[in-house]
Amino acid sequence: MNLTEWHEIRDRILRVQNPLRLDCLNPFSALERWRLKATSHRREPAELLETFRSTFGLHPDTNIVLTKGIRSFLRSAMKSPWGRNAFWFIPGDVFPAYSEIAKENGVRYSQFVTWPKLRLDLSTDVDTTKILLLPIPHSPTGKLIAESEIDEIRSWLKQAPNRYLLLDCVYAYEPLLPFEFNKLLDCSPNVIAACSMSKAWLQRCLAGYAAVPNGLLEELSHACETPIPEECALVLECLKSQSTLPRFQAEQFKNQWLKLRPTIRKACPHWELPISGYLSTVEVRWEELLERYGILAVPPALFGSTASELSIISCLHD
Repeated sequence: MNLTEWHEIRDRILRVQNPLRLDCLNPFSALERWRLKATSHRREPAELLETFRSTFGLHPDTNIVLTKGIRSFLRSAMKSPWGRNAFWFIPGDVFPAYSEIAKENGVRYSQFVTWPKLRLDLSTDVDTTKILLLPIPHSPTGKLIAESEIDEIRSWLKQAPNRYLLLDCVYAYEPLLPFEFNKLLDCSPNVIAACSMSKAWLQRCLAGYAAVPNGLLEELSHACETPIPEECALVLECLKSQSTLPRFQAEQFKNQWLKLRPTIRKACPHWELPISGYLSTVEVRWEELLERYGILAVPPALFGSTASELSIISCLHD
């Protein structure tokens, strides 16, 4: 199922019913009032690079490259010799764009399942560089990675020097990364963390950065698309005048989940608030949520998941 197909189904439902809508997947529309608007000023990428360092508390020795967001970074990484010649392990039930970008760039990859439980299948006969792509915090469940899963990834990384972990951090709403995040970063020198303004500052496809290992700095710096001066100016203004926006959003999401909890638990008594973000999952089919409880949720197929007994819900409304 793609987004157009889902919108057609959703619109047919809304023409004849008035459900509680927990189906919003578009924070840029729902939270438009919080988004800083563009100005005509120009600033240099070097200034943005240093502001990213200070805002996110990055160590002076951390190698970072500027990007235009997660998708842009993935495209650049897959076009570079490092990524083009590698074998990628990609979540098959998180974000359809992952596999779309991989296909677009002709890289070799396999998919693994992440929810309701992470089931890593990192086996391949290909004797080459291997890259594991993992979102943290996780989407759409809103969970952090478990200790046992960190141990599994750490063990896999240590088995060969040409294995890498690439973290998609777009849903990290806290500038100071969570403890589990730091444990992953400390697993190995071969960990890349790609961050973006897309969710935390509601600036889609504008700017971000990636923390990269020493051996990849020159190659990925050359490959990555750098924000233009006008984009740098807007990002700098966001970071300085809206420094607390990510944390503010996280607090608003939590408050809204708390309001929704009694209603959600009527359908799924054991449901718990997500650790992070505006998305969560419930162990009830989306059709049943609609028919029995009057709740419009999102089918897991939209995310590429075959977990038919689960549904995706959102605390936003567009």
